[in-house]
Amino acid sequence: MCKNEYAVLLDVPSIQHYVFSSSKTKENIGASYVISIVLNSITDDIKKKFAGYRDGYSGGGKILIFFPTEDNAKDFIKMLSRTLLVETPGLYVACAYKKFDMSNFQSEINSLHNILFYNKKKYSPNITIGSFGITEDCPRTGLSAEVWEENAGESGAYISSVSKTKFKYSDKAHELFKKETNEFLLKDIKEYEFPKDFDELGSKKGESNIAIVHIDVNDMGEYIKNNSTSLDNLQKISQDLSESTKNSFFELVKHILEKHIINCRPMDVNFGKNLIPIRPIIIGGDDITFVSDARLGIYFAQKFIEYFENDTKKKKINKDGLSACAGIAITKLKYPFYRGYQLSEELCSNAKKYRRNSTVKKSWIDYHFATGSISGTIEEIRKKELKGIQGNLFMKPYYSGIESDEFSFGDILATANHWNKMIENGNFAKSKAKEFKEILTLGKNATEQFLINLENKGLEIPYINNFNKFERKKLFGVKGTPYLDVLELMEI
Repeated sequence: MCKNEYAVLLDVPSIQHYVFSSSKTKENIGASYVISIVLNSITDDIKKKFAGYRDGYSGGGKILIFFPTEDNAKDFIKMLSRTLLVETPGLYVACAYKKFDMSNFQSEINSLHNILFYNKKKYSPNITIGSFGITEDCPRTGLSAEVWEENAGESGAYISSVSKTKFKYSDKAHELFKKETNEFLLKDIKEYEFPKDFDELGSKKGESNIAIVHIDVNDMGEYIKNNSTSLDNLQKISQDLSESTKNSFFELVKHILEKHIINCRPMDVNFGKNLIPIRPIIIGGDDITFVSDARLGIYFAQKFIEYFENDTKKKKINKDGLSACAGIAITKLKYPFYRGYQLSEELCSNAKKYRRNSTVKKSWIDYHFATGSISGTIEEIRKKELKGIQGNLFMKPYYSGIESDEFSFGDILATANHWNKMIENGNFAKSKAKEFKEILTLGKNATEQFLINLENKGLEIPYINNFNKFERKKLFGVKGTPYLDVLELMEI
């Protein structure tokens, strides 16, 4: 091993934009395959042309390679750039290289990441054929429709080369997910597979709502920066994280099949023959995105986080394991998928922001039911739709734990379940719960009168643990009220 080599660090900026820029499910799936498999394959083929190269690591959209000379590093980047333009149009890969002293690994790798960060900020190349007014537009991407795809539409159509590439790999991506899943599942349930289209996720007849779930690991960049003391250590961190992410997702799939489909399949959820009610899009590294039936997204997100926390703790990553934040956007299927994804990503960022300002440095979740069109930031949407006379009609995001002395999502979920049981047992009228939803938007006099009327009938609004334990009839706190959040959960 040479003390000094030239390190090349590759990164895919805005993976989500590349994956979700299409309006078609198959292309979203194919795009994730391009990043996870095709990019690595192209990189492997090119680096083998150079004698003396050494692999560093690959994970989370990043690839690290070492070359013996500066000319090797430069030539590799040139060859990769040309090949990607032809083989994967629309995929932008940022690069950084520097002379690398292996004896000072942690400082050098941090310096390399800083160069990459600067390179991504200073230059964004045009890598697609745009629309010039005289060319037909691709109905999927808005780019120039310059290639023919016989399987697009009923009789084929011209689409962009970007869409063509994603379309090309969609079936391979589906088969890969199926193969990987089968390795984790019990023999007697291997006939189940992921749906290819979102309308197969299990909606009731006449309904077409989906949950778009985006999950991001907390403090991962800082953890890698502080613990990358050697190449071996960096490789182990990358491998452990990748394994934990996949293990957690497939544990979720096993849970769905064993606990909810085979043994107690809900009669009102139309999963379709042998279909798992979840569609993974990105499962790798510290970034996870999947889609499910609207009624299952929040539950699936929480279960994934639970499995992830346990798996990383078992692997002793970051001493006590890693936590993650989730954003769940519940939207109409007909809405532009990319906009729905952006909302889920923004909700995840909002959960991270609240976590930073909280004493509870664990996993947090935020979710939103998009009942109308999706426009504006989540802050703007909530200010417009969820602002009552007495304050905010929400208290999201929540710490995701079930049992805690802190006010958490577990408290909201327990109240929703308890209230639904009251309704099922005839101890609380469903119409009164719906009326209460409207009362919350009114002033203090209206809410107090509503509670008095309930009390005269021997009824009361359920107690929320850790929120109003000191004041039994408290509906609003400083941040707002959690009761609308409870009522939303009751509906799903």
